Amino acid sequence: MDPSRVFPVLDTERLLLRESSPMDVKQISLILSDPNVVTYYGIDSPVSIERARDIVEKRRDRFESGDAIRWALARKVDNLYIGSVGIRHTDAKAGIIEIGYELSSDQWGQGLMTEAIAGVVSYIFRRTKVFRIEALVETGNDRSMALLERLGFVREGLLRKVGCWRGERHDLVMFSFLKSDIKGQIDG
Repeated sequence: MDPSRVFPVLDTERLLLRESSPMDVKQISLILSDPNVVTYYGIDSPVSIERARDIVEKRRDRFESGDAIRWALARKVDNLYIGSVGIRHTDAKAGIIEIGYELSSDQWGQGLMTEAIAGVVSYIFRRTKVFRIEALVETGNDRSMALLERLGFVREGLLRKVGCWRGERHDLVMFSFLKSDIKGQIDG
């Protein structure tokens, strides 16, 4: 590992976006075991404490390898883990990444994920050579699609049966946000 590689901590009005740590394991387990959260998430639930520990370790490994960054979303008032936002390279040479996220259902409707994603998008376009951010959302996940559209992501189309989890195929909707879209959309 490159010792100069430091996990980027982001600061928004109400959130601290930081690296996941062992202190988050219980919250990760609770959030990823909530059927409301994982309905469209593509993971098997419930998530045990041991599996949550593995998730924290995998997030660190993926960051160290340069493959991905997954920020823990922590409330500034108490540093409580309430979800995460992650990016991973889909085509590093072309400057394309994919974004994914989840938020504890008891935190929904407060604009926290809008705040978090706006912070990540701003960071990505200011600090990296990324030119395109993609998001894939399962059909039926209207809350997530509305969130992306509020942030200025463009709905590009339907990818039929491209997702596969829990033994089933799922249609996904492709959204994108280009670096040139940032003016007037997300504080950049």
